[in-house]
Amino acid sequence: MSTPLPGRDSGFACKICVAMHGLKGSEIGTLPKTQEELWDHIEKEHHIPVRRPGETELQCKERFYAANPEARSPKTCKCPECADRREREKARND
Repeated sequence: MSTPLPGRDSGFACKICVAMHGLKGSEIGTLPKTQEELWDHIEKEHHIPVRRPGETELQCKERFYAANPEARSPKTCKCPECADRREREKARND
């Protein structure tokens, strides 16, 4: 889910964000510097649980949903699948 950018200390680019919004050169300095920061970003911004080293799938889900309770509902979840589903439903209703 990440693309390390060339050059030292450039950070990790989130593939979801790059696909949705692109990436400007001026934004490179704001990218997550560590894989842990990228995982936190993916969980918080995209509601996609990321299993951490040494974590079981159950532990991952428990930690993720405790930190992101809104991800339990398709109406408030920000994962790409739920967001796309809401967009399709909105387009049908318009």
